[in-house]
Amino acid sequence: MGIVSIFFAVMLIFAWGILRNRKTKESQPRSYSILVSCRNEQKNIHSLLESLSKIDYPDYEIILVDDASEDDTFSILTDYCQKNDRASCYRIEQKDEKLRGKKAALTLAARKARKQILLLTDADCIVPFNWLQSYDKYFSDRTGMVVGFSPELDASEFRHFTQLATAAVFAAPIGLGYPFSCTGRNLAIRRDTFFAVKGFEPDGHLEAGDDKGMLNRIHKAGYPIAYNPEAPVYTLPNRKGFIDQQLRRYSKFGQSRPGYQLLMLIILAYFIILPFKIITGSIDVLVIHWLGLFIFWGANLTLHRQRFVPSNLVYLLVYPYYLIYWSIMGIVRKWNWK
Repeated sequence: MGIVSIFFAVMLIFAWGILRNRKTKESQPRSYSILVSCRNEQKNIHSLLESLSKIDYPDYEIILVDDASEDDTFSILTDYCQKNDRASCYRIEQKDEKLRGKKAALTLAARKARKQILLLTDADCIVPFNWLQSYDKYFSDRTGMVVGFSPELDASEFRHFTQLATAAVFAAPIGLGYPFSCTGRNLAIRRDTFFAVKGFEPDGHLEAGDDKGMLNRIHKAGYPIAYNPEAPVYTLPNRKGFIDQQLRRYSKFGQSRPGYQLLMLIILAYFIILPFKIITGSIDVLVIHWLGLFIFWGANLTLHRQRFVPSNLVYLLVYPYYLIYWSIMGIVRKWNWK
């Protein structure tokens, strides 16, 4: 019962952390620079550009950077910027080995930005019209970063569940004051804070992890980090590159702080031991385990304004082992960056 009771306590703490995420009392209009790195996105970029054109907000700009594309992405961006006086576009001719992945493109965009807040998303996303207003509610004058929610468009029930679970993993530690991770598809950073922590340069040698590395440095520098569950940014399905996407997403164990690495190893051990505890233990073990999960999941659904569906019962059982599998694969297998 000991390890199950510890798990129950952890779920209660995480649920409390999720519900501690609140709007700021200092909410006020701010100015935003929307930054997008685009590489070989001619098939996806139209949906993003259309959604950017529908944003309803008085003070913002759009900065698009073609990251050495080999298709017609840059010509699409150029045409868009000619028709939209809020937008500007730039091009990187060759990939930068010192700032790998999309870090060089985002760094260029940040240097061109003129507004208070850098708001990041990806070229295969669709942003809501009230995106910027939602962030006003979570930025105070001290906040360095606000993490957003980014599910997949038209996802299956299980995929949607995994994305909600990922959101919980972001929201709970932020609510507790010890942020763990975030997604670059929906992420706001105060411009002064971005440059104060030297942008992406400290993690420039890494292919991925620009978002998590930035979060770690901002937290270490003492800037408050908040979580915005409103106005989700939807990403288009990535069926062709799904395996590489999962490997990339779950390959960031080494970027986690030691305390979180230890916690992840304890949770791994717990779910390995759990089936044997249920078989050899009493019904109390299963009741306490499920009660902890239900409280945690109920807090997550409440924060993200999602409804409970019966399939959640099955997914709550399966998801931990799905997470363990991809986490191990992310460490031992190589993945490709487009």
